[in-house]
Amino acid sequence: MLDERYAPALRYMQDQPLVHVKDLAYAASFATRVAWAAYQAGITTRQLPAINDIVAMRRWVEPPRWLPWAEVVQDRGADTYLITVCPGTAAPEKLRQLAAAAPAGMPCGITIGPLYKTTRDIDDPRLAPTPSEKRRGKRTSYVTVCRRLVERASDFGLLIEI
Repeated sequence: MLDERYAPALRYMQDQPLVHVKDLAYAASFATRVAWAAYQAGITTRQLPAINDIVAMRRWVEPPRWLPWAEVVQDRGADTYLITVCPGTAAPEKLRQLAAAAPAGMPCGITIGPLYKTTRDIDDPRLAPTPSEKRRGKRTSYVTVCRRLVERASDFGLLIEI
């Protein structure tokens, strides 16, 4: 999934609005439903061109990519050394350096971040507005997974131009 051909589709999935759990199977966007299925079975060769067509049709502008970074995070009460990579950004040398720098005895993992986010609160103000709310000019304040990862990479000074 870190291959260049999957990168735009994966990053587009990460750039979708917050979804209510009950809407995930039916009312969520196609890209979010594919992301949901990707956690269980991966992206099929039939889904990838469909998402790429949606990306092209929507004229989505891909945010900047970044080099990998590592940090120690709490995972189920234990510290984990987690390396965050950007899909489609091949930096094997940097990845090897980060993996070699893992503290001894600490579990090490690699992630691209979540593909989508959900909420169980029906009144969550970060949910995407319904069509009637859009007509009234209501806006959400949700920052997508992709945008948060780009901001984090920017904080580390690891952004690269495409």
